[in-house]
Amino acid sequence: MQDEIQLDESQQNAVEFCKNNKIVALTSPAGHGKTFLIGHIARELKKQGESVELCSFTGRASSRITEETGFKSSTIHSMLQYRGTHFSRNTLEGISIICDESSMLSSCLLAEIIKRNPSRLILAGDVAQLLPIEEGQPFHDIINLYPEMVAELTTSHRAKEAIYKAATEIRHGQIPKNLKSEGELFTCINTGNPQKTHDYILRLIKSEFLNLANTIILCPRNGKQCKDTKEFPPATINKLNIDIKKIVNPSEDRISENDKIMCTKNLSEDNLFNGTLGTAVINDGVFNFLKDDGVMVPLSKAKIKHIQLAYCITTHKFQGSQSDNIIFVCLERDSYSLLNRPMIYTAITRAKKKCIVIGEMQAMKRAINIVPKKRTVLQKLSEDN
Repeated sequence: MQDEIQLDESQQNAVEFCKNNKIVALTSPAGHGKTFLIGHIARELKKQGESVELCSFTGRASSRITEETGFKSSTIHSMLQYRGTHFSRNTLEGISIICDESSMLSSCLLAEIIKRNPSRLILAGDVAQLLPIEEGQPFHDIINLYPEMVAELTTSHRAKEAIYKAATEIRHGQIPKNLKSEGELFTCINTGNPQKTHDYILRLIKSEFLNLANTIILCPRNGKQCKDTKEFPPATINKLNIDIKKIVNPSEDRISENDKIMCTKNLSEDNLFNGTLGTAVINDGVFNFLKDDGVMVPLSKAKIKHIQLAYCITTHKFQGSQSDNIIFVCLERDSYSLLNRPMIYTAITRAKKKCIVIGEMQAMKRAINIVPKKRTVLQKLSEDN
């Protein structure tokens, strides 16, 4: 069915470019049909007799690729058979690899793919999103330094939609206005300082304005516990998770049945990785991690310490994923060290229906003017040449 959809000119050019080059950086802003095109490219490569594997940095992103393209996808760590200390898959020879959300790739992880010598490597992503947490920014550097390797999608398929309009303005360093379109809403609410913003979120939950089944709260700061009071600061991930749980799923336990949870460590033997989201299920005293793809993973008591509540998480952890509704916390407290344009852009483009930015709007205005930069080996090599 997807093949029946007419490709625009930039999509047609990108398909041909990918078919005729061994290494390609496929890039576009949100709303330009990149994920759809990945499936189309995979089918075209298969028609040429190529073996194709799709992957992404996170499990949720991989699941979304499968849902939207019909092709099985995996995390990069699963594809390379990560075993906790090393990748056990020895070669990718004879296989064309298509990797989505490539803006998240560190230099080391990309090197693990390349040194296994895939017959073709297509890196797809959005260069305006967050830089990798680990060393390097290879996808960004390829886009900026090696234009001969780049295929860019230039036609928007969501030009009239509210979230797309807001994201585009932020991408260009502008402050978006409140916007509404059919089925979509983008709005900013000046809720005030951290405590006021924290209380506002809790009121939204108590009033059931937010359906946490299809809403994710994104916040820049985890928050450190005060030595004297043992409390976490307001409007931080740790404090919000504790207080939200008290409302929606009260319990004496840190995590209980039906809580939203996230894995915070790579547990490769359980096919759980840092950032994997799911739901807590407890059967006969056994703690189970029910992944969003429906797979149930029993965990030992020793591993439960690597599981945390996930009603509220960082934008980094949710990069590559999407939710119907996104609440993004934007505060002056975080504007000098954590907030920047890529973070706000990435957070907003995670929303499919509603995106609500709350906090102190002056912080958002400041952050949109901050575009972080890294110095990398690829940049140095380009300068030397």
